[in-house]
Amino acid sequence: MKSLRKNSMKIILGNSTRSLFALSVLVGLLPLYANAIETRFETDAALPIVYLNVAVKAGAANDLLGKSGITNFVGEMMLRGTKTRTKAQIDEAIDQLGATLAVEVRSEAVIFRGRVLSAKLAEYMEILQEIITTPSFPEKEIKKLKAEVGSQILEARGKDNSLGKVMWEGFLFEGHPYGKPILGKTKETAALTRADLVRHYADLFQDRNLLVVGSGDSEASFVDAWAARLAEKRPNSAGENPVHISPLPKAFDHKRVRFIDKPDRTQTQVYFGQIGVRMTDPSFFPLFLANHVFGGGSFSARLMQEIRVKRGWSYGAYSYFRQGIRPRSWQAYTFPATKDTAAALALIDGMLRNYRESGITLEEFQFAQASLINSAGFAFNTPAKRVENILLEKTLDLPDGFMKTYASNFEKATLPTTNAAVKKFLAPDQLSILILGTAKDLKLKAAESLKVPESSIEVVPYLKE
Repeated sequence: MKSLRKNSMKIILGNSTRSLFALSVLVGLLPLYANAIETRFETDAALPIVYLNVAVKAGAANDLLGKSGITNFVGEMMLRGTKTRTKAQIDEAIDQLGATLAVEVRSEAVIFRGRVLSAKLAEYMEILQEIITTPSFPEKEIKKLKAEVGSQILEARGKDNSLGKVMWEGFLFEGHPYGKPILGKTKETAALTRADLVRHYADLFQDRNLLVVGSGDSEASFVDAWAARLAEKRPNSAGENPVHISPLPKAFDHKRVRFIDKPDRTQTQVYFGQIGVRMTDPSFFPLFLANHVFGGGSFSARLMQEIRVKRGWSYGAYSYFRQGIRPRSWQAYTFPATKDTAAALALIDGMLRNYRESGITLEEFQFAQASLINSAGFAFNTPAKRVENILLEKTLDLPDGFMKTYASNFEKATLPTTNAAVKKFLAPDQLSILILGTAKDLKLKAAESLKVPESSIEVVPYLKE
């Protein structure tokens, strides 16, 4: 059984004392962590401000079948009315405190983020507690939000970069929860009912799924006591659709190419990628180091040098890992002019093959290792960054303190293990490739560049959800 106190983490009990809770667990009277909310708070009196986050360890990946966007919709609706306040009253109360409050929905987390003067923290907590525990989901606001979300989806589809990202996620993770768009699909969000929202809220917002993380000019005990009140208000229940961890994404055994056809494009969006590795995988840090050489965020990275610096085909070219509770993705991205797209596709394909077979050089390895070790400290050098690290650890099921291990793990890497990891991981003939552009101008050229039959390239209209 996990300790109730480990590395400053506290389990906050709702309706019973710690001793009674522990005894009840031992004799089997209560399920483990019934009425419990994890809290992590770092006192920092440098400024009279408190940063407070309430997170749910579930997100868009937990959207119900045929109801894409419901988690985002629930999160937004919770700021639009409680049993005692309207949206206007919530907004006014937050403004009067000089505070901020917003909601962010990720694939595997819903995070309410706020900031308030420490002198006003108690009043702020009262408002936030209402929002978390007694949302009212008024029909009037549901109607308004449907119109807003519909507009956001249409706006995203009008911008090639945001449309390409949504289409890419859906393509790479076809049939998997990671492929669900956070905003949802137009028809599915439009069909959501108040009853759908109430049920989904009840499934997500249970104390076992909640996490309180913050920093600032307050005592941890004060935040602990508030979290205990939240636990009392949001006890566990069976739920109709309890939160679950997504299955493993499917890795494909062949190259797949999809063309998102949008008329009259002078620029294309291009993605190459495959299923990635978890951050806890032994190969992650060697792969991360090698990727810093291949497509990391600096101008010295190979992709940036070849695509932008030497040839001027695109303003940027990058490769990176995305993380989840399950292995998520490794992907390369660039956005060349239409006239340069075919050449860019061929170049990237060749670069990937060379990267896998030859790896990186000793000089590249040493530069990347030093750079990553020297910059690792900046990932937790402020309270705000440490809070974000805790949120990542808890919502992605990582060990406590994992985000502080970057420097030591990069120090352990060697050139042979790094190149061996790349060779084992990267599969150039099994990549998924997405191109957003004008098919009549590029489909045949893309097939020739990628050395695949033109008939194997799937063409999808850009308006198709």
